[in-house]
Amino acid sequence: SGIVEVLDKFQLWGSIKVIISDTTTVNTGSRNRVVIQLQREFERKNIEPFQFISCQHHVLDTILKQTMNEILNERVSKSPELHYKFIENLQKNYENLKSSFKQGEQIRKVKTNKWRDDMDFLFDLVQSYRYMKVNGSFPVLNFKSLPSLHNARWNSRAIYALLAFILTESDNNQLRLICDFIASTWSHIWFSDMQYSEHDLKNLEQAITSTSAMKTLKR
Repeated sequence: SGIVEVLDKFQLWGSIKVIISDTTTVNTGSRNRVVIQLQREFERKNIEPFQFISCQHHVLDTILKQTMNEILNERVSKSPELHYKFIENLQKNYENLKSSFKQGEQIRKVKTNKWRDDMDFLFDLVQSYRYMKVNGSFPVLNFKSLPSLHNARWNSRAIYALLAFILTESDNNQLRLICDFIASTWSHIWFSDMQYSEHDLKNLEQAITSTSAMKTLKR
């Protein structure tokens, strides 16, 4: 109602061509949510409807969550179940695992990037994992503080998954599958400039194994 009031007051209905929002239920739910109600107002006023674009990072978050749920056979998405078993182990033993980790010998050349805080940590871990896939061992790693866990930012689980695989020297094939997914097309799109690329989306489609994740991508 607040948005409608502003558009009415300044006669802006004909100026709205695109609406972009995150994918929370209050915005994009199927019944009586903000975007749906605005679409109805456009129809009622006989104005050409706007184009809706969902935040691509939120979409990628959802795809990651659904992929991890399927691979781990754990469906965690609502409080208090916001993390997986391997995350609990990492949180309890992070300092000990870091101190016992045998550092690599090679210093990986890091390209300057624009990411900060935990996103910079994720970027570095992804590049190190890719380095390991090519060279057979990890480079020198800079371990930072563990990120907070929140349902709206599932990308933090990507950091935990990569760390768990690296620090536990795990033979866990499930973690390997998750890390392969994270470090390939998923992170490539995440850290891109988010320009539309049919090639990238086709690669992501081929990488997805979860039925629910595929539905999210197509929707």
